[in-house]
Amino acid sequence: MTEQFDLTVNYTSSDLTVSGDWSSEYYTGNVTMTPKAGGEAIRETIKGIHIYQRQADGSWKMTQDIWNADAAPPAM
Repeated sequence: MTEQFDLTVNYTSSDLTVSGDWSSEYYTGNVTMTPKAGGEAIRETIKGIHIYQRQADGSWKMTQDIWNADAAPPAM
């Protein structure tokens, strides 16, 4: 995907839950995919979940990311 499109992501909401050294975030947002070869940009409304784990140095790193679009993608 990133070879064919320039991506812009705008998160519109987020709900974060922390449990010990793990955290989950449910989010919604918008993605704009602009073809690198030219043409109309594709816009999608998305929702997804990020999973984070606290590292030994206290920082948080994303371990999982899953998302999907609210509607079927347009025909290409």
